[in-house]
Amino acid sequence: YRAVNKIVNRFLENRTPDDSKGLIWHTQGSGKSLTMLFTVLKLKKHYTLSSDKLSSPNILILTDRVDLDDQITKTFQDCKLPNPIHIKSINKLKESIHSDTLGLTVLSTIFKLSGSTKAVPNSDKWIILTDESHRTQEQDLGAYLHKTFPNAWFFGFTGTPIKSSDKNTYANFSPKGEMYLDKYSIDDAIADGAT
Repeated sequence: YRAVNKIVNRFLENRTPDDSKGLIWHTQGSGKSLTMLFTVLKLKKHYTLSSDKLSSPNILILTDRVDLDDQITKTFQDCKLPNPIHIKSINKLKESIHSDTLGLTVLSTIFKLSGSTKAVPNSDKWIILTDESHRTQEQDLGAYLHKTFPNAWFFGFTGTPIKSSDKNTYANFSPKGEMYLDKYSIDDAIADGAT
């Protein structure tokens, strides 16, 4: 609930190039897939919100493993999210994101963007939600993703953010001065009896 509202509020706020992102650090098993689903539902249905930005945003949910891609797609389909598009081929993904269609909800793996450098039209109308964002957002795959969506909104979901010499989940997904947009730690999960 907290994370969903923080993501939606950030999307609705005025933006600078640095604040169009956020890191959701939720401990493993705490329901990151459901948080993504509820975020998309609120962005798509937004019964209590009024903003031109919510008229037809495109949303791309990216995972880094086929089993996670299948799992999150099944979650979206089971919850009756309107028209989720599960994309399993590189060509179909490129066709979908470059179609200049508005209101899409696309689920796929980040590897299908490998080598992609052509920017999508109106990339500022895209919201990218990445699962396990600590694993694939640095180096080549992250660079291809950002070249394809140069002005998109990026929200990273992880249970284990990394800060090292060659990987920095915080720098990649957090605006300056912010560690995370929302945090649900292992201590929180233990206190709640979830772990």
